[in-house]
Amino acid sequence: MAEKFMQMIIRDLNRVAELQPSLAANAEFSSLYVQCQLLITKALKDKQWSVPTPLCPQHSVMAMAAVKQVLESTNRMEHLFLGLSGQDTAAIRQLRVRAWTVQLILELRGHTMNRNKGEHEPLHLCEKYLSRLNELQRYLSISEISPDSFSQAIFSEMHKLESSKPGIIMKFLQPLLLHHHIPALTLSNQLRRANAVVTEPAGGSDNPLKFTAGLTLGINVDCVIENVQDVQNIQLQIKLPDNQTQLIRPRMADFRKLSPLKYRLLTVIYISHGVWTEPCNIAFSVAMNYNNEPVQQSVGETVASPTSEENQGLIELSKPIKVYVQPKAAKR
Repeated sequence: MAEKFMQMIIRDLNRVAELQPSLAANAEFSSLYVQCQLLITKALKDKQWSVPTPLCPQHSVMAMAAVKQVLESTNRMEHLFLGLSGQDTAAIRQLRVRAWTVQLILELRGHTMNRNKGEHEPLHLCEKYLSRLNELQRYLSISEISPDSFSQAIFSEMHKLESSKPGIIMKFLQPLLLHHHIPALTLSNQLRRANAVVTEPAGGSDNPLKFTAGLTLGINVDCVIENVQDVQNIQLQIKLPDNQTQLIRPRMADFRKLSPLKYRLLTVIYISHGVWTEPCNIAFSVAMNYNNEPVQQSVGETVASPTSEENQGLIELSKPIKVYVQPKAAKR
């Protein structure tokens, strides 16, 4: 019943975001939060939690997929919206810790059934998890924000967890997840969402842009970016048909400030590739880097990107635009 109710809320919030532009950011944020609640609720509801992982591999795959989606959504919630209060940010980070807790338990359960992974891996996983708990505890303490019931239950036993074996930590955490529900979140501020509206490249053409393989093709970029506090974090992302992803950092001189938190980007990006047997689409999008330690990259330089958005610390601000291109062999 609770899951159906959450699904109805998500549907209604998405509808509000479509019909009421002034409420779109708050509605989208709230929808993401409820989606995370639903995903974690589903992951924990399955009775197969007590069954060894090899006997229910599908559950672990599904639960891990849910964890990944929650982590991506909480990153979007924290970095894509302006106007969050300290309480809002604390709720997001505590929700992320719940996802990490589910992830840790699944990984430890998997390891107990596969001794070939080595004895030190569970210890490393637990140390990483405890480090994240310490970071959350410091943030809440500095911000003078009270933790929710789940976080408080963990913090009260931190001294025991730090000296416990992985198996004991797993047995301690699992009932906490099941007994402490995710609290509701009430936004206190009007939010604004970072986004980019791309005019060029327009995409949709049936005629491929042809260029000589090994050389470069210039593509004009014209877009308006709003509600981004630091445009130095803007990256132009190109996804190629062979699953490679390239990131290009625009020059600051290419940004034109239209108003506070609103910029127009006019630039040219250059792509290069080997010979293709037929024309294919590349996907262009504007993205924002939210990592505290971004990839070392010079202005205008193209770098390869990790496949996981969580690892690379990127959030797309625009929908991908398909550009039809074809590198051809050089004429002799």
